[in-house]
Amino acid sequence: MATLAAGCVTYPCDEDVLECKEGEALEVDASCEAEGPLELQVLEMDTLAPVPADAWPTVHEGPQGGQHFSLALRVTGLQPEHLAFSLQLDALECVDGACEASVELGHRTLNADAKILEEDGDGFVLPDVVVMLERAPEGDGVLYVEANDACGQHARLQLRAQP
Repeated sequence: MATLAAGCVTYPCDEDVLECKEGEALEVDASCEAEGPLELQVLEMDTLAPVPADAWPTVHEGPQGGQHFSLALRVTGLQPEHLAFSLQLDALECVDGACEASVELGHRTLNADAKILEEDGDGFVLPDVVVMLERAPEGDGVLYVEANDACGQHARLQLRAQP
C-alpha cells in the first residue's frame, strides 16, 4: 500500500487558472470595433498540442478518483485594448450514433482577462483550464467550446470525438 506524505496531493482545481471559479463578469464595450474574427483552438495542457478534431481530450484522474480534462485554449482575434472573453465548455457523450441525444459529462464556464492570458504569436493562450467530468467518456461525443469577447464577437468550436 502506498503512503502519501501530507501536502503531496495535487487537486485539479489547485492547477486551474481560476481555481475552478468563474472569474469576473465580462463587460462588453459597444464602442469596440473588431478587426478580425474570433477563433478558438483547444490544446492539451500537458503538451500544448491541439486536441484532434475526432478525439476526446486526455482524461486525467484526480487523487480522489474523479476525472477531468486539463486544457488550454488558444484564441485569436482579440483586440489588444479589450483582452477579455467569456468561455463555455460542454462535454457531451452521444446516446445514439447521430448524436441527436446526448448525456452531459462535464461543463465549465469562466471569464478570462489580460491578467491570466499569455501572449502567443498572433493570439493568446488561456492555460490550465480544468473541466471536471461526471465520468470518463466511453464512446462518441462532442466537446463544444463557445466564446464571447469584450467587443461582442462570438466563436463556437465543435470537436466531434469518435474514438
